[in-house]
Amino acid sequence: MQGHPRGWFVVGPESDFGAGPTTVQAFGRELVFFEDEGGALVCVEAHCPHLGAHLGHGGVVVDGTLRCPFHAWTFDRTGACVAIPYATRIPPRARLETFPVRTRNGLVFVWHARHGEPPDWEIPVMPEVGAPEYLPWRIERLVVRTHPREIVENVVDIAHFVPVHQTAPTEFENVFEGHRAVQRARGVGSAENKFAGDGYELTATYYGPGYQITEFRSRGVEARLLNAHTRIDDERLVLFFGVLLRRLPDDRSSERFVAAYVRDLARGFQQDVRIWEHKRYREEPRLAPEDGDIGQLRRWYAQFYEP
Repeated sequence: MQGHPRGWFVVGPESDFGAGPTTVQAFGRELVFFEDEGGALVCVEAHCPHLGAHLGHGGVVVDGTLRCPFHAWTFDRTGACVAIPYATRIPPRARLETFPVRTRNGLVFVWHARHGEPPDWEIPVMPEVGAPEYLPWRIERLVVRTHPREIVENVVDIAHFVPVHQTAPTEFENVFEGHRAVQRARGVGSAENKFAGDGYELTATYYGPGYQITEFRSRGVEARLLNAHTRIDDERLVLFFGVLLRRLPDDRSSERFVAAYVRDLARGFQQDVRIWEHKRYREEPRLAPEDGDIGQLRRWYAQFYEP
């Protein structure tokens, strides 16, 4: 699959962004974020339409507008140039490309569509984020040299859990509905995967091709797990993973527990990464009947790419 898929993609936790400007690499380009006069995040292309200065390197935010460091051309939240200090007329085509942004669930999302089509679904609000019975997100990131389809195929790949992750699903099903792909599973863990415990159950839902939230329960532990990946360029992606843990009776033990939980998640993803970064994608794989419905998953995933 060529190019970058259509959908909402995480570019970082809210804490990564302030008034700006903040630069992010995604979709084979650079994007710049800044806050408008109302404090809402705005995303624009990184380079000034005048003579190409990078707005994230020396640019400044003034009263909710972004001023170029080279000639002080100034742009508003719509991408329009609203001021040129030495000119009597603003060229009508002097504007920046903009991208829809959502700040939701403690994360910042950008909508990507190859031809600029508007969003056709939204990211659901998680009531657990900010709720007193849950600890804040603990989020980490990895840069992985792979295609995002390799990550998404884990949704149906039941056979890899034992050899790669030392967990054994005893129940497993998938549901595909529009832009959502759901995995429901129950199973048991091992000594190496202690947070799965003697038994676990989960519902993992992709909302589009790059953002997955898992509802996870095991041994009295309840958590929401983040798995979000965004392409940096044609070779690399950034993988965000994290834990939103329901508080344990002792908050100090909760903090220690969530730190250990994130380390365990990182170990699990590293187990996958050593496969993803060295495997070859098979357009027509030779599958066993027990491999899971990889064909259905691939048809679901293809909707986010142009034919």
